[in-house]
Amino acid sequence: MAFQTIIKKKEVRGTATVASGDTTVSVSLTMPSTDYVVLLTPDTDVGVYATNKTTSGFTINLSASQTSDVKVDYIAKEI
Repeated sequence: MAFQTIIKKKEVRGTATVASGDTTVSVSLTMPSTDYVVLLTPDTDVGVYATNKTTSGFTINLSASQTSDVKVDYIAKEI
């Protein structure tokens, strides 16, 4: 018989806006450590990735600037 221990991990969700012409936006949040993953979904067809993960936030980066604001939904989940 197998037993599993369920440990509640911290998860933060939100939406950040990268302004027209910019390629980055900083997201402020509180995580217990830098051991977390960031899932990103932009509202337009552009490459997006996270950098500079700290316990107080991370940076969302676009692969290229856009001619209008880009909203990016994110989930930061402790692993």
